[in-house]
Amino acid sequence: MAGLPNPVPSSSSSAAGSGSRRFNARSALIREVVSSLSTTSLAIKLITLTLVIFYALSFNSGLVVAISVTPGYFWPPHFWIWTALTHCFLEVHFWEVLIDVAIIVLVGKLLEPLWGAIEMVVFFAVVNVGVAVLSSFFYYILYMITFNTELLFEVHIHGRTQDCK
Repeated sequence: MAGLPNPVPSSSSSAAGSGSRRFNARSALIREVVSSLSTTSLAIKLITLTLVIFYALSFNSGLVVAISVTPGYFWPPHFWIWTALTHCFLEVHFWEVLIDVAIIVLVGKLLEPLWGAIEMVVFFAVVNVGVAVLSSFFYYILYMITFNTELLFEVHIHGRTQDCK
């Protein structure tokens, strides 16, 4: 038994050392994300800034409804068409914002040299407007099958991952 390591730390200093190593790893990851974001173009920085601003707006539940796509309000007679452009920037969890920023930076580094900044932003807009239209149309189809009005007015489509909450 003398050769086996003790799985339980004998003092609180080793536990504190483990916590500081985790903190150093997290801070190194944050430094890496910030440094990679600093080397991106203005378009990527503006998209990232918009994500952070909309995350701050997500703490107001009334704004969440006004910014996210609600299928019952997207089509006439309400016609909240601006939500097709704003829903993709709304995230309600900070970790979703971090994932979105990482994905935008990576995709931006791949697409922007090939297409340019304007074409990349147009691509993002076309994809997100398409998601808004198709998602709300899908919920209308579900409503026509089930006659459940919650599908029209209680579903809020938002986020880069197009979460429905």
